[in-house]
Amino acid sequence: MHDGTYLSLSADLRSRRPRGEAFEELGTDAEAPVCVELAPAKETLLLAKARLVRAQCRKAIPVLPPTDEGFLVARAVSQEKGKVGMSVCSPAQALLASRAGATLVVIPGRVVSKAGQDALELAINCQKALKGSKQSGQILLSGPSPSQITAAAAQRLDGVIADRATLKGLGEHHLSSALVSALAASAERLANE
Repeated sequence: MHDGTYLSLSADLRSRRPRGEAFEELGTDAEAPVCVELAPAKETLLLAKARLVRAQCRKAIPVLPPTDEGFLVARAVSQEKGKVGMSVCSPAQALLASRAGATLVVIPGRVVSKAGQDALELAINCQKALKGSKQSGQILLSGPSPSQITAAAAQRLDGVIADRATLKGLGEHHLSSALVSALAASAERLANE
């Protein structure tokens, strides 16, 4: 069952672990989709990496940087009928990402916008911007702590991206049952898409 929670593979890949090995493990025990953040690169290399990520694991979704190349690759991947995410730092970037074909609009959990908003406020404003413009795309808060996850659920964000340790820690968090209830609506909406 998918509840609006996405697993981050970025920490596993930064630990110098072979990508194939990490994907192999995820293929057997991950229920949630897996987001893999890709570093900025030239368009052809970035597109090749996005295709490789999608080919290595059926649950994997490449998350692209908010660069010119990232927007071009998002359009190419979406035209191939693939899911793709984009990291953004403003509502304007969220709109551009959605127009480029990104199905996931990712707000890094530690980002502070130029307007001084924290990541949760920025995610809420991006969600409002997408809804107001009738653009599609899920707004996800990436790398949050358990308290950010519960706050995101209370604000009815579309979902979160977290590593395994954070997700395991949620079971012990005092607001876990509230999180599960709030994300149930997201799961139902995702099931109907």
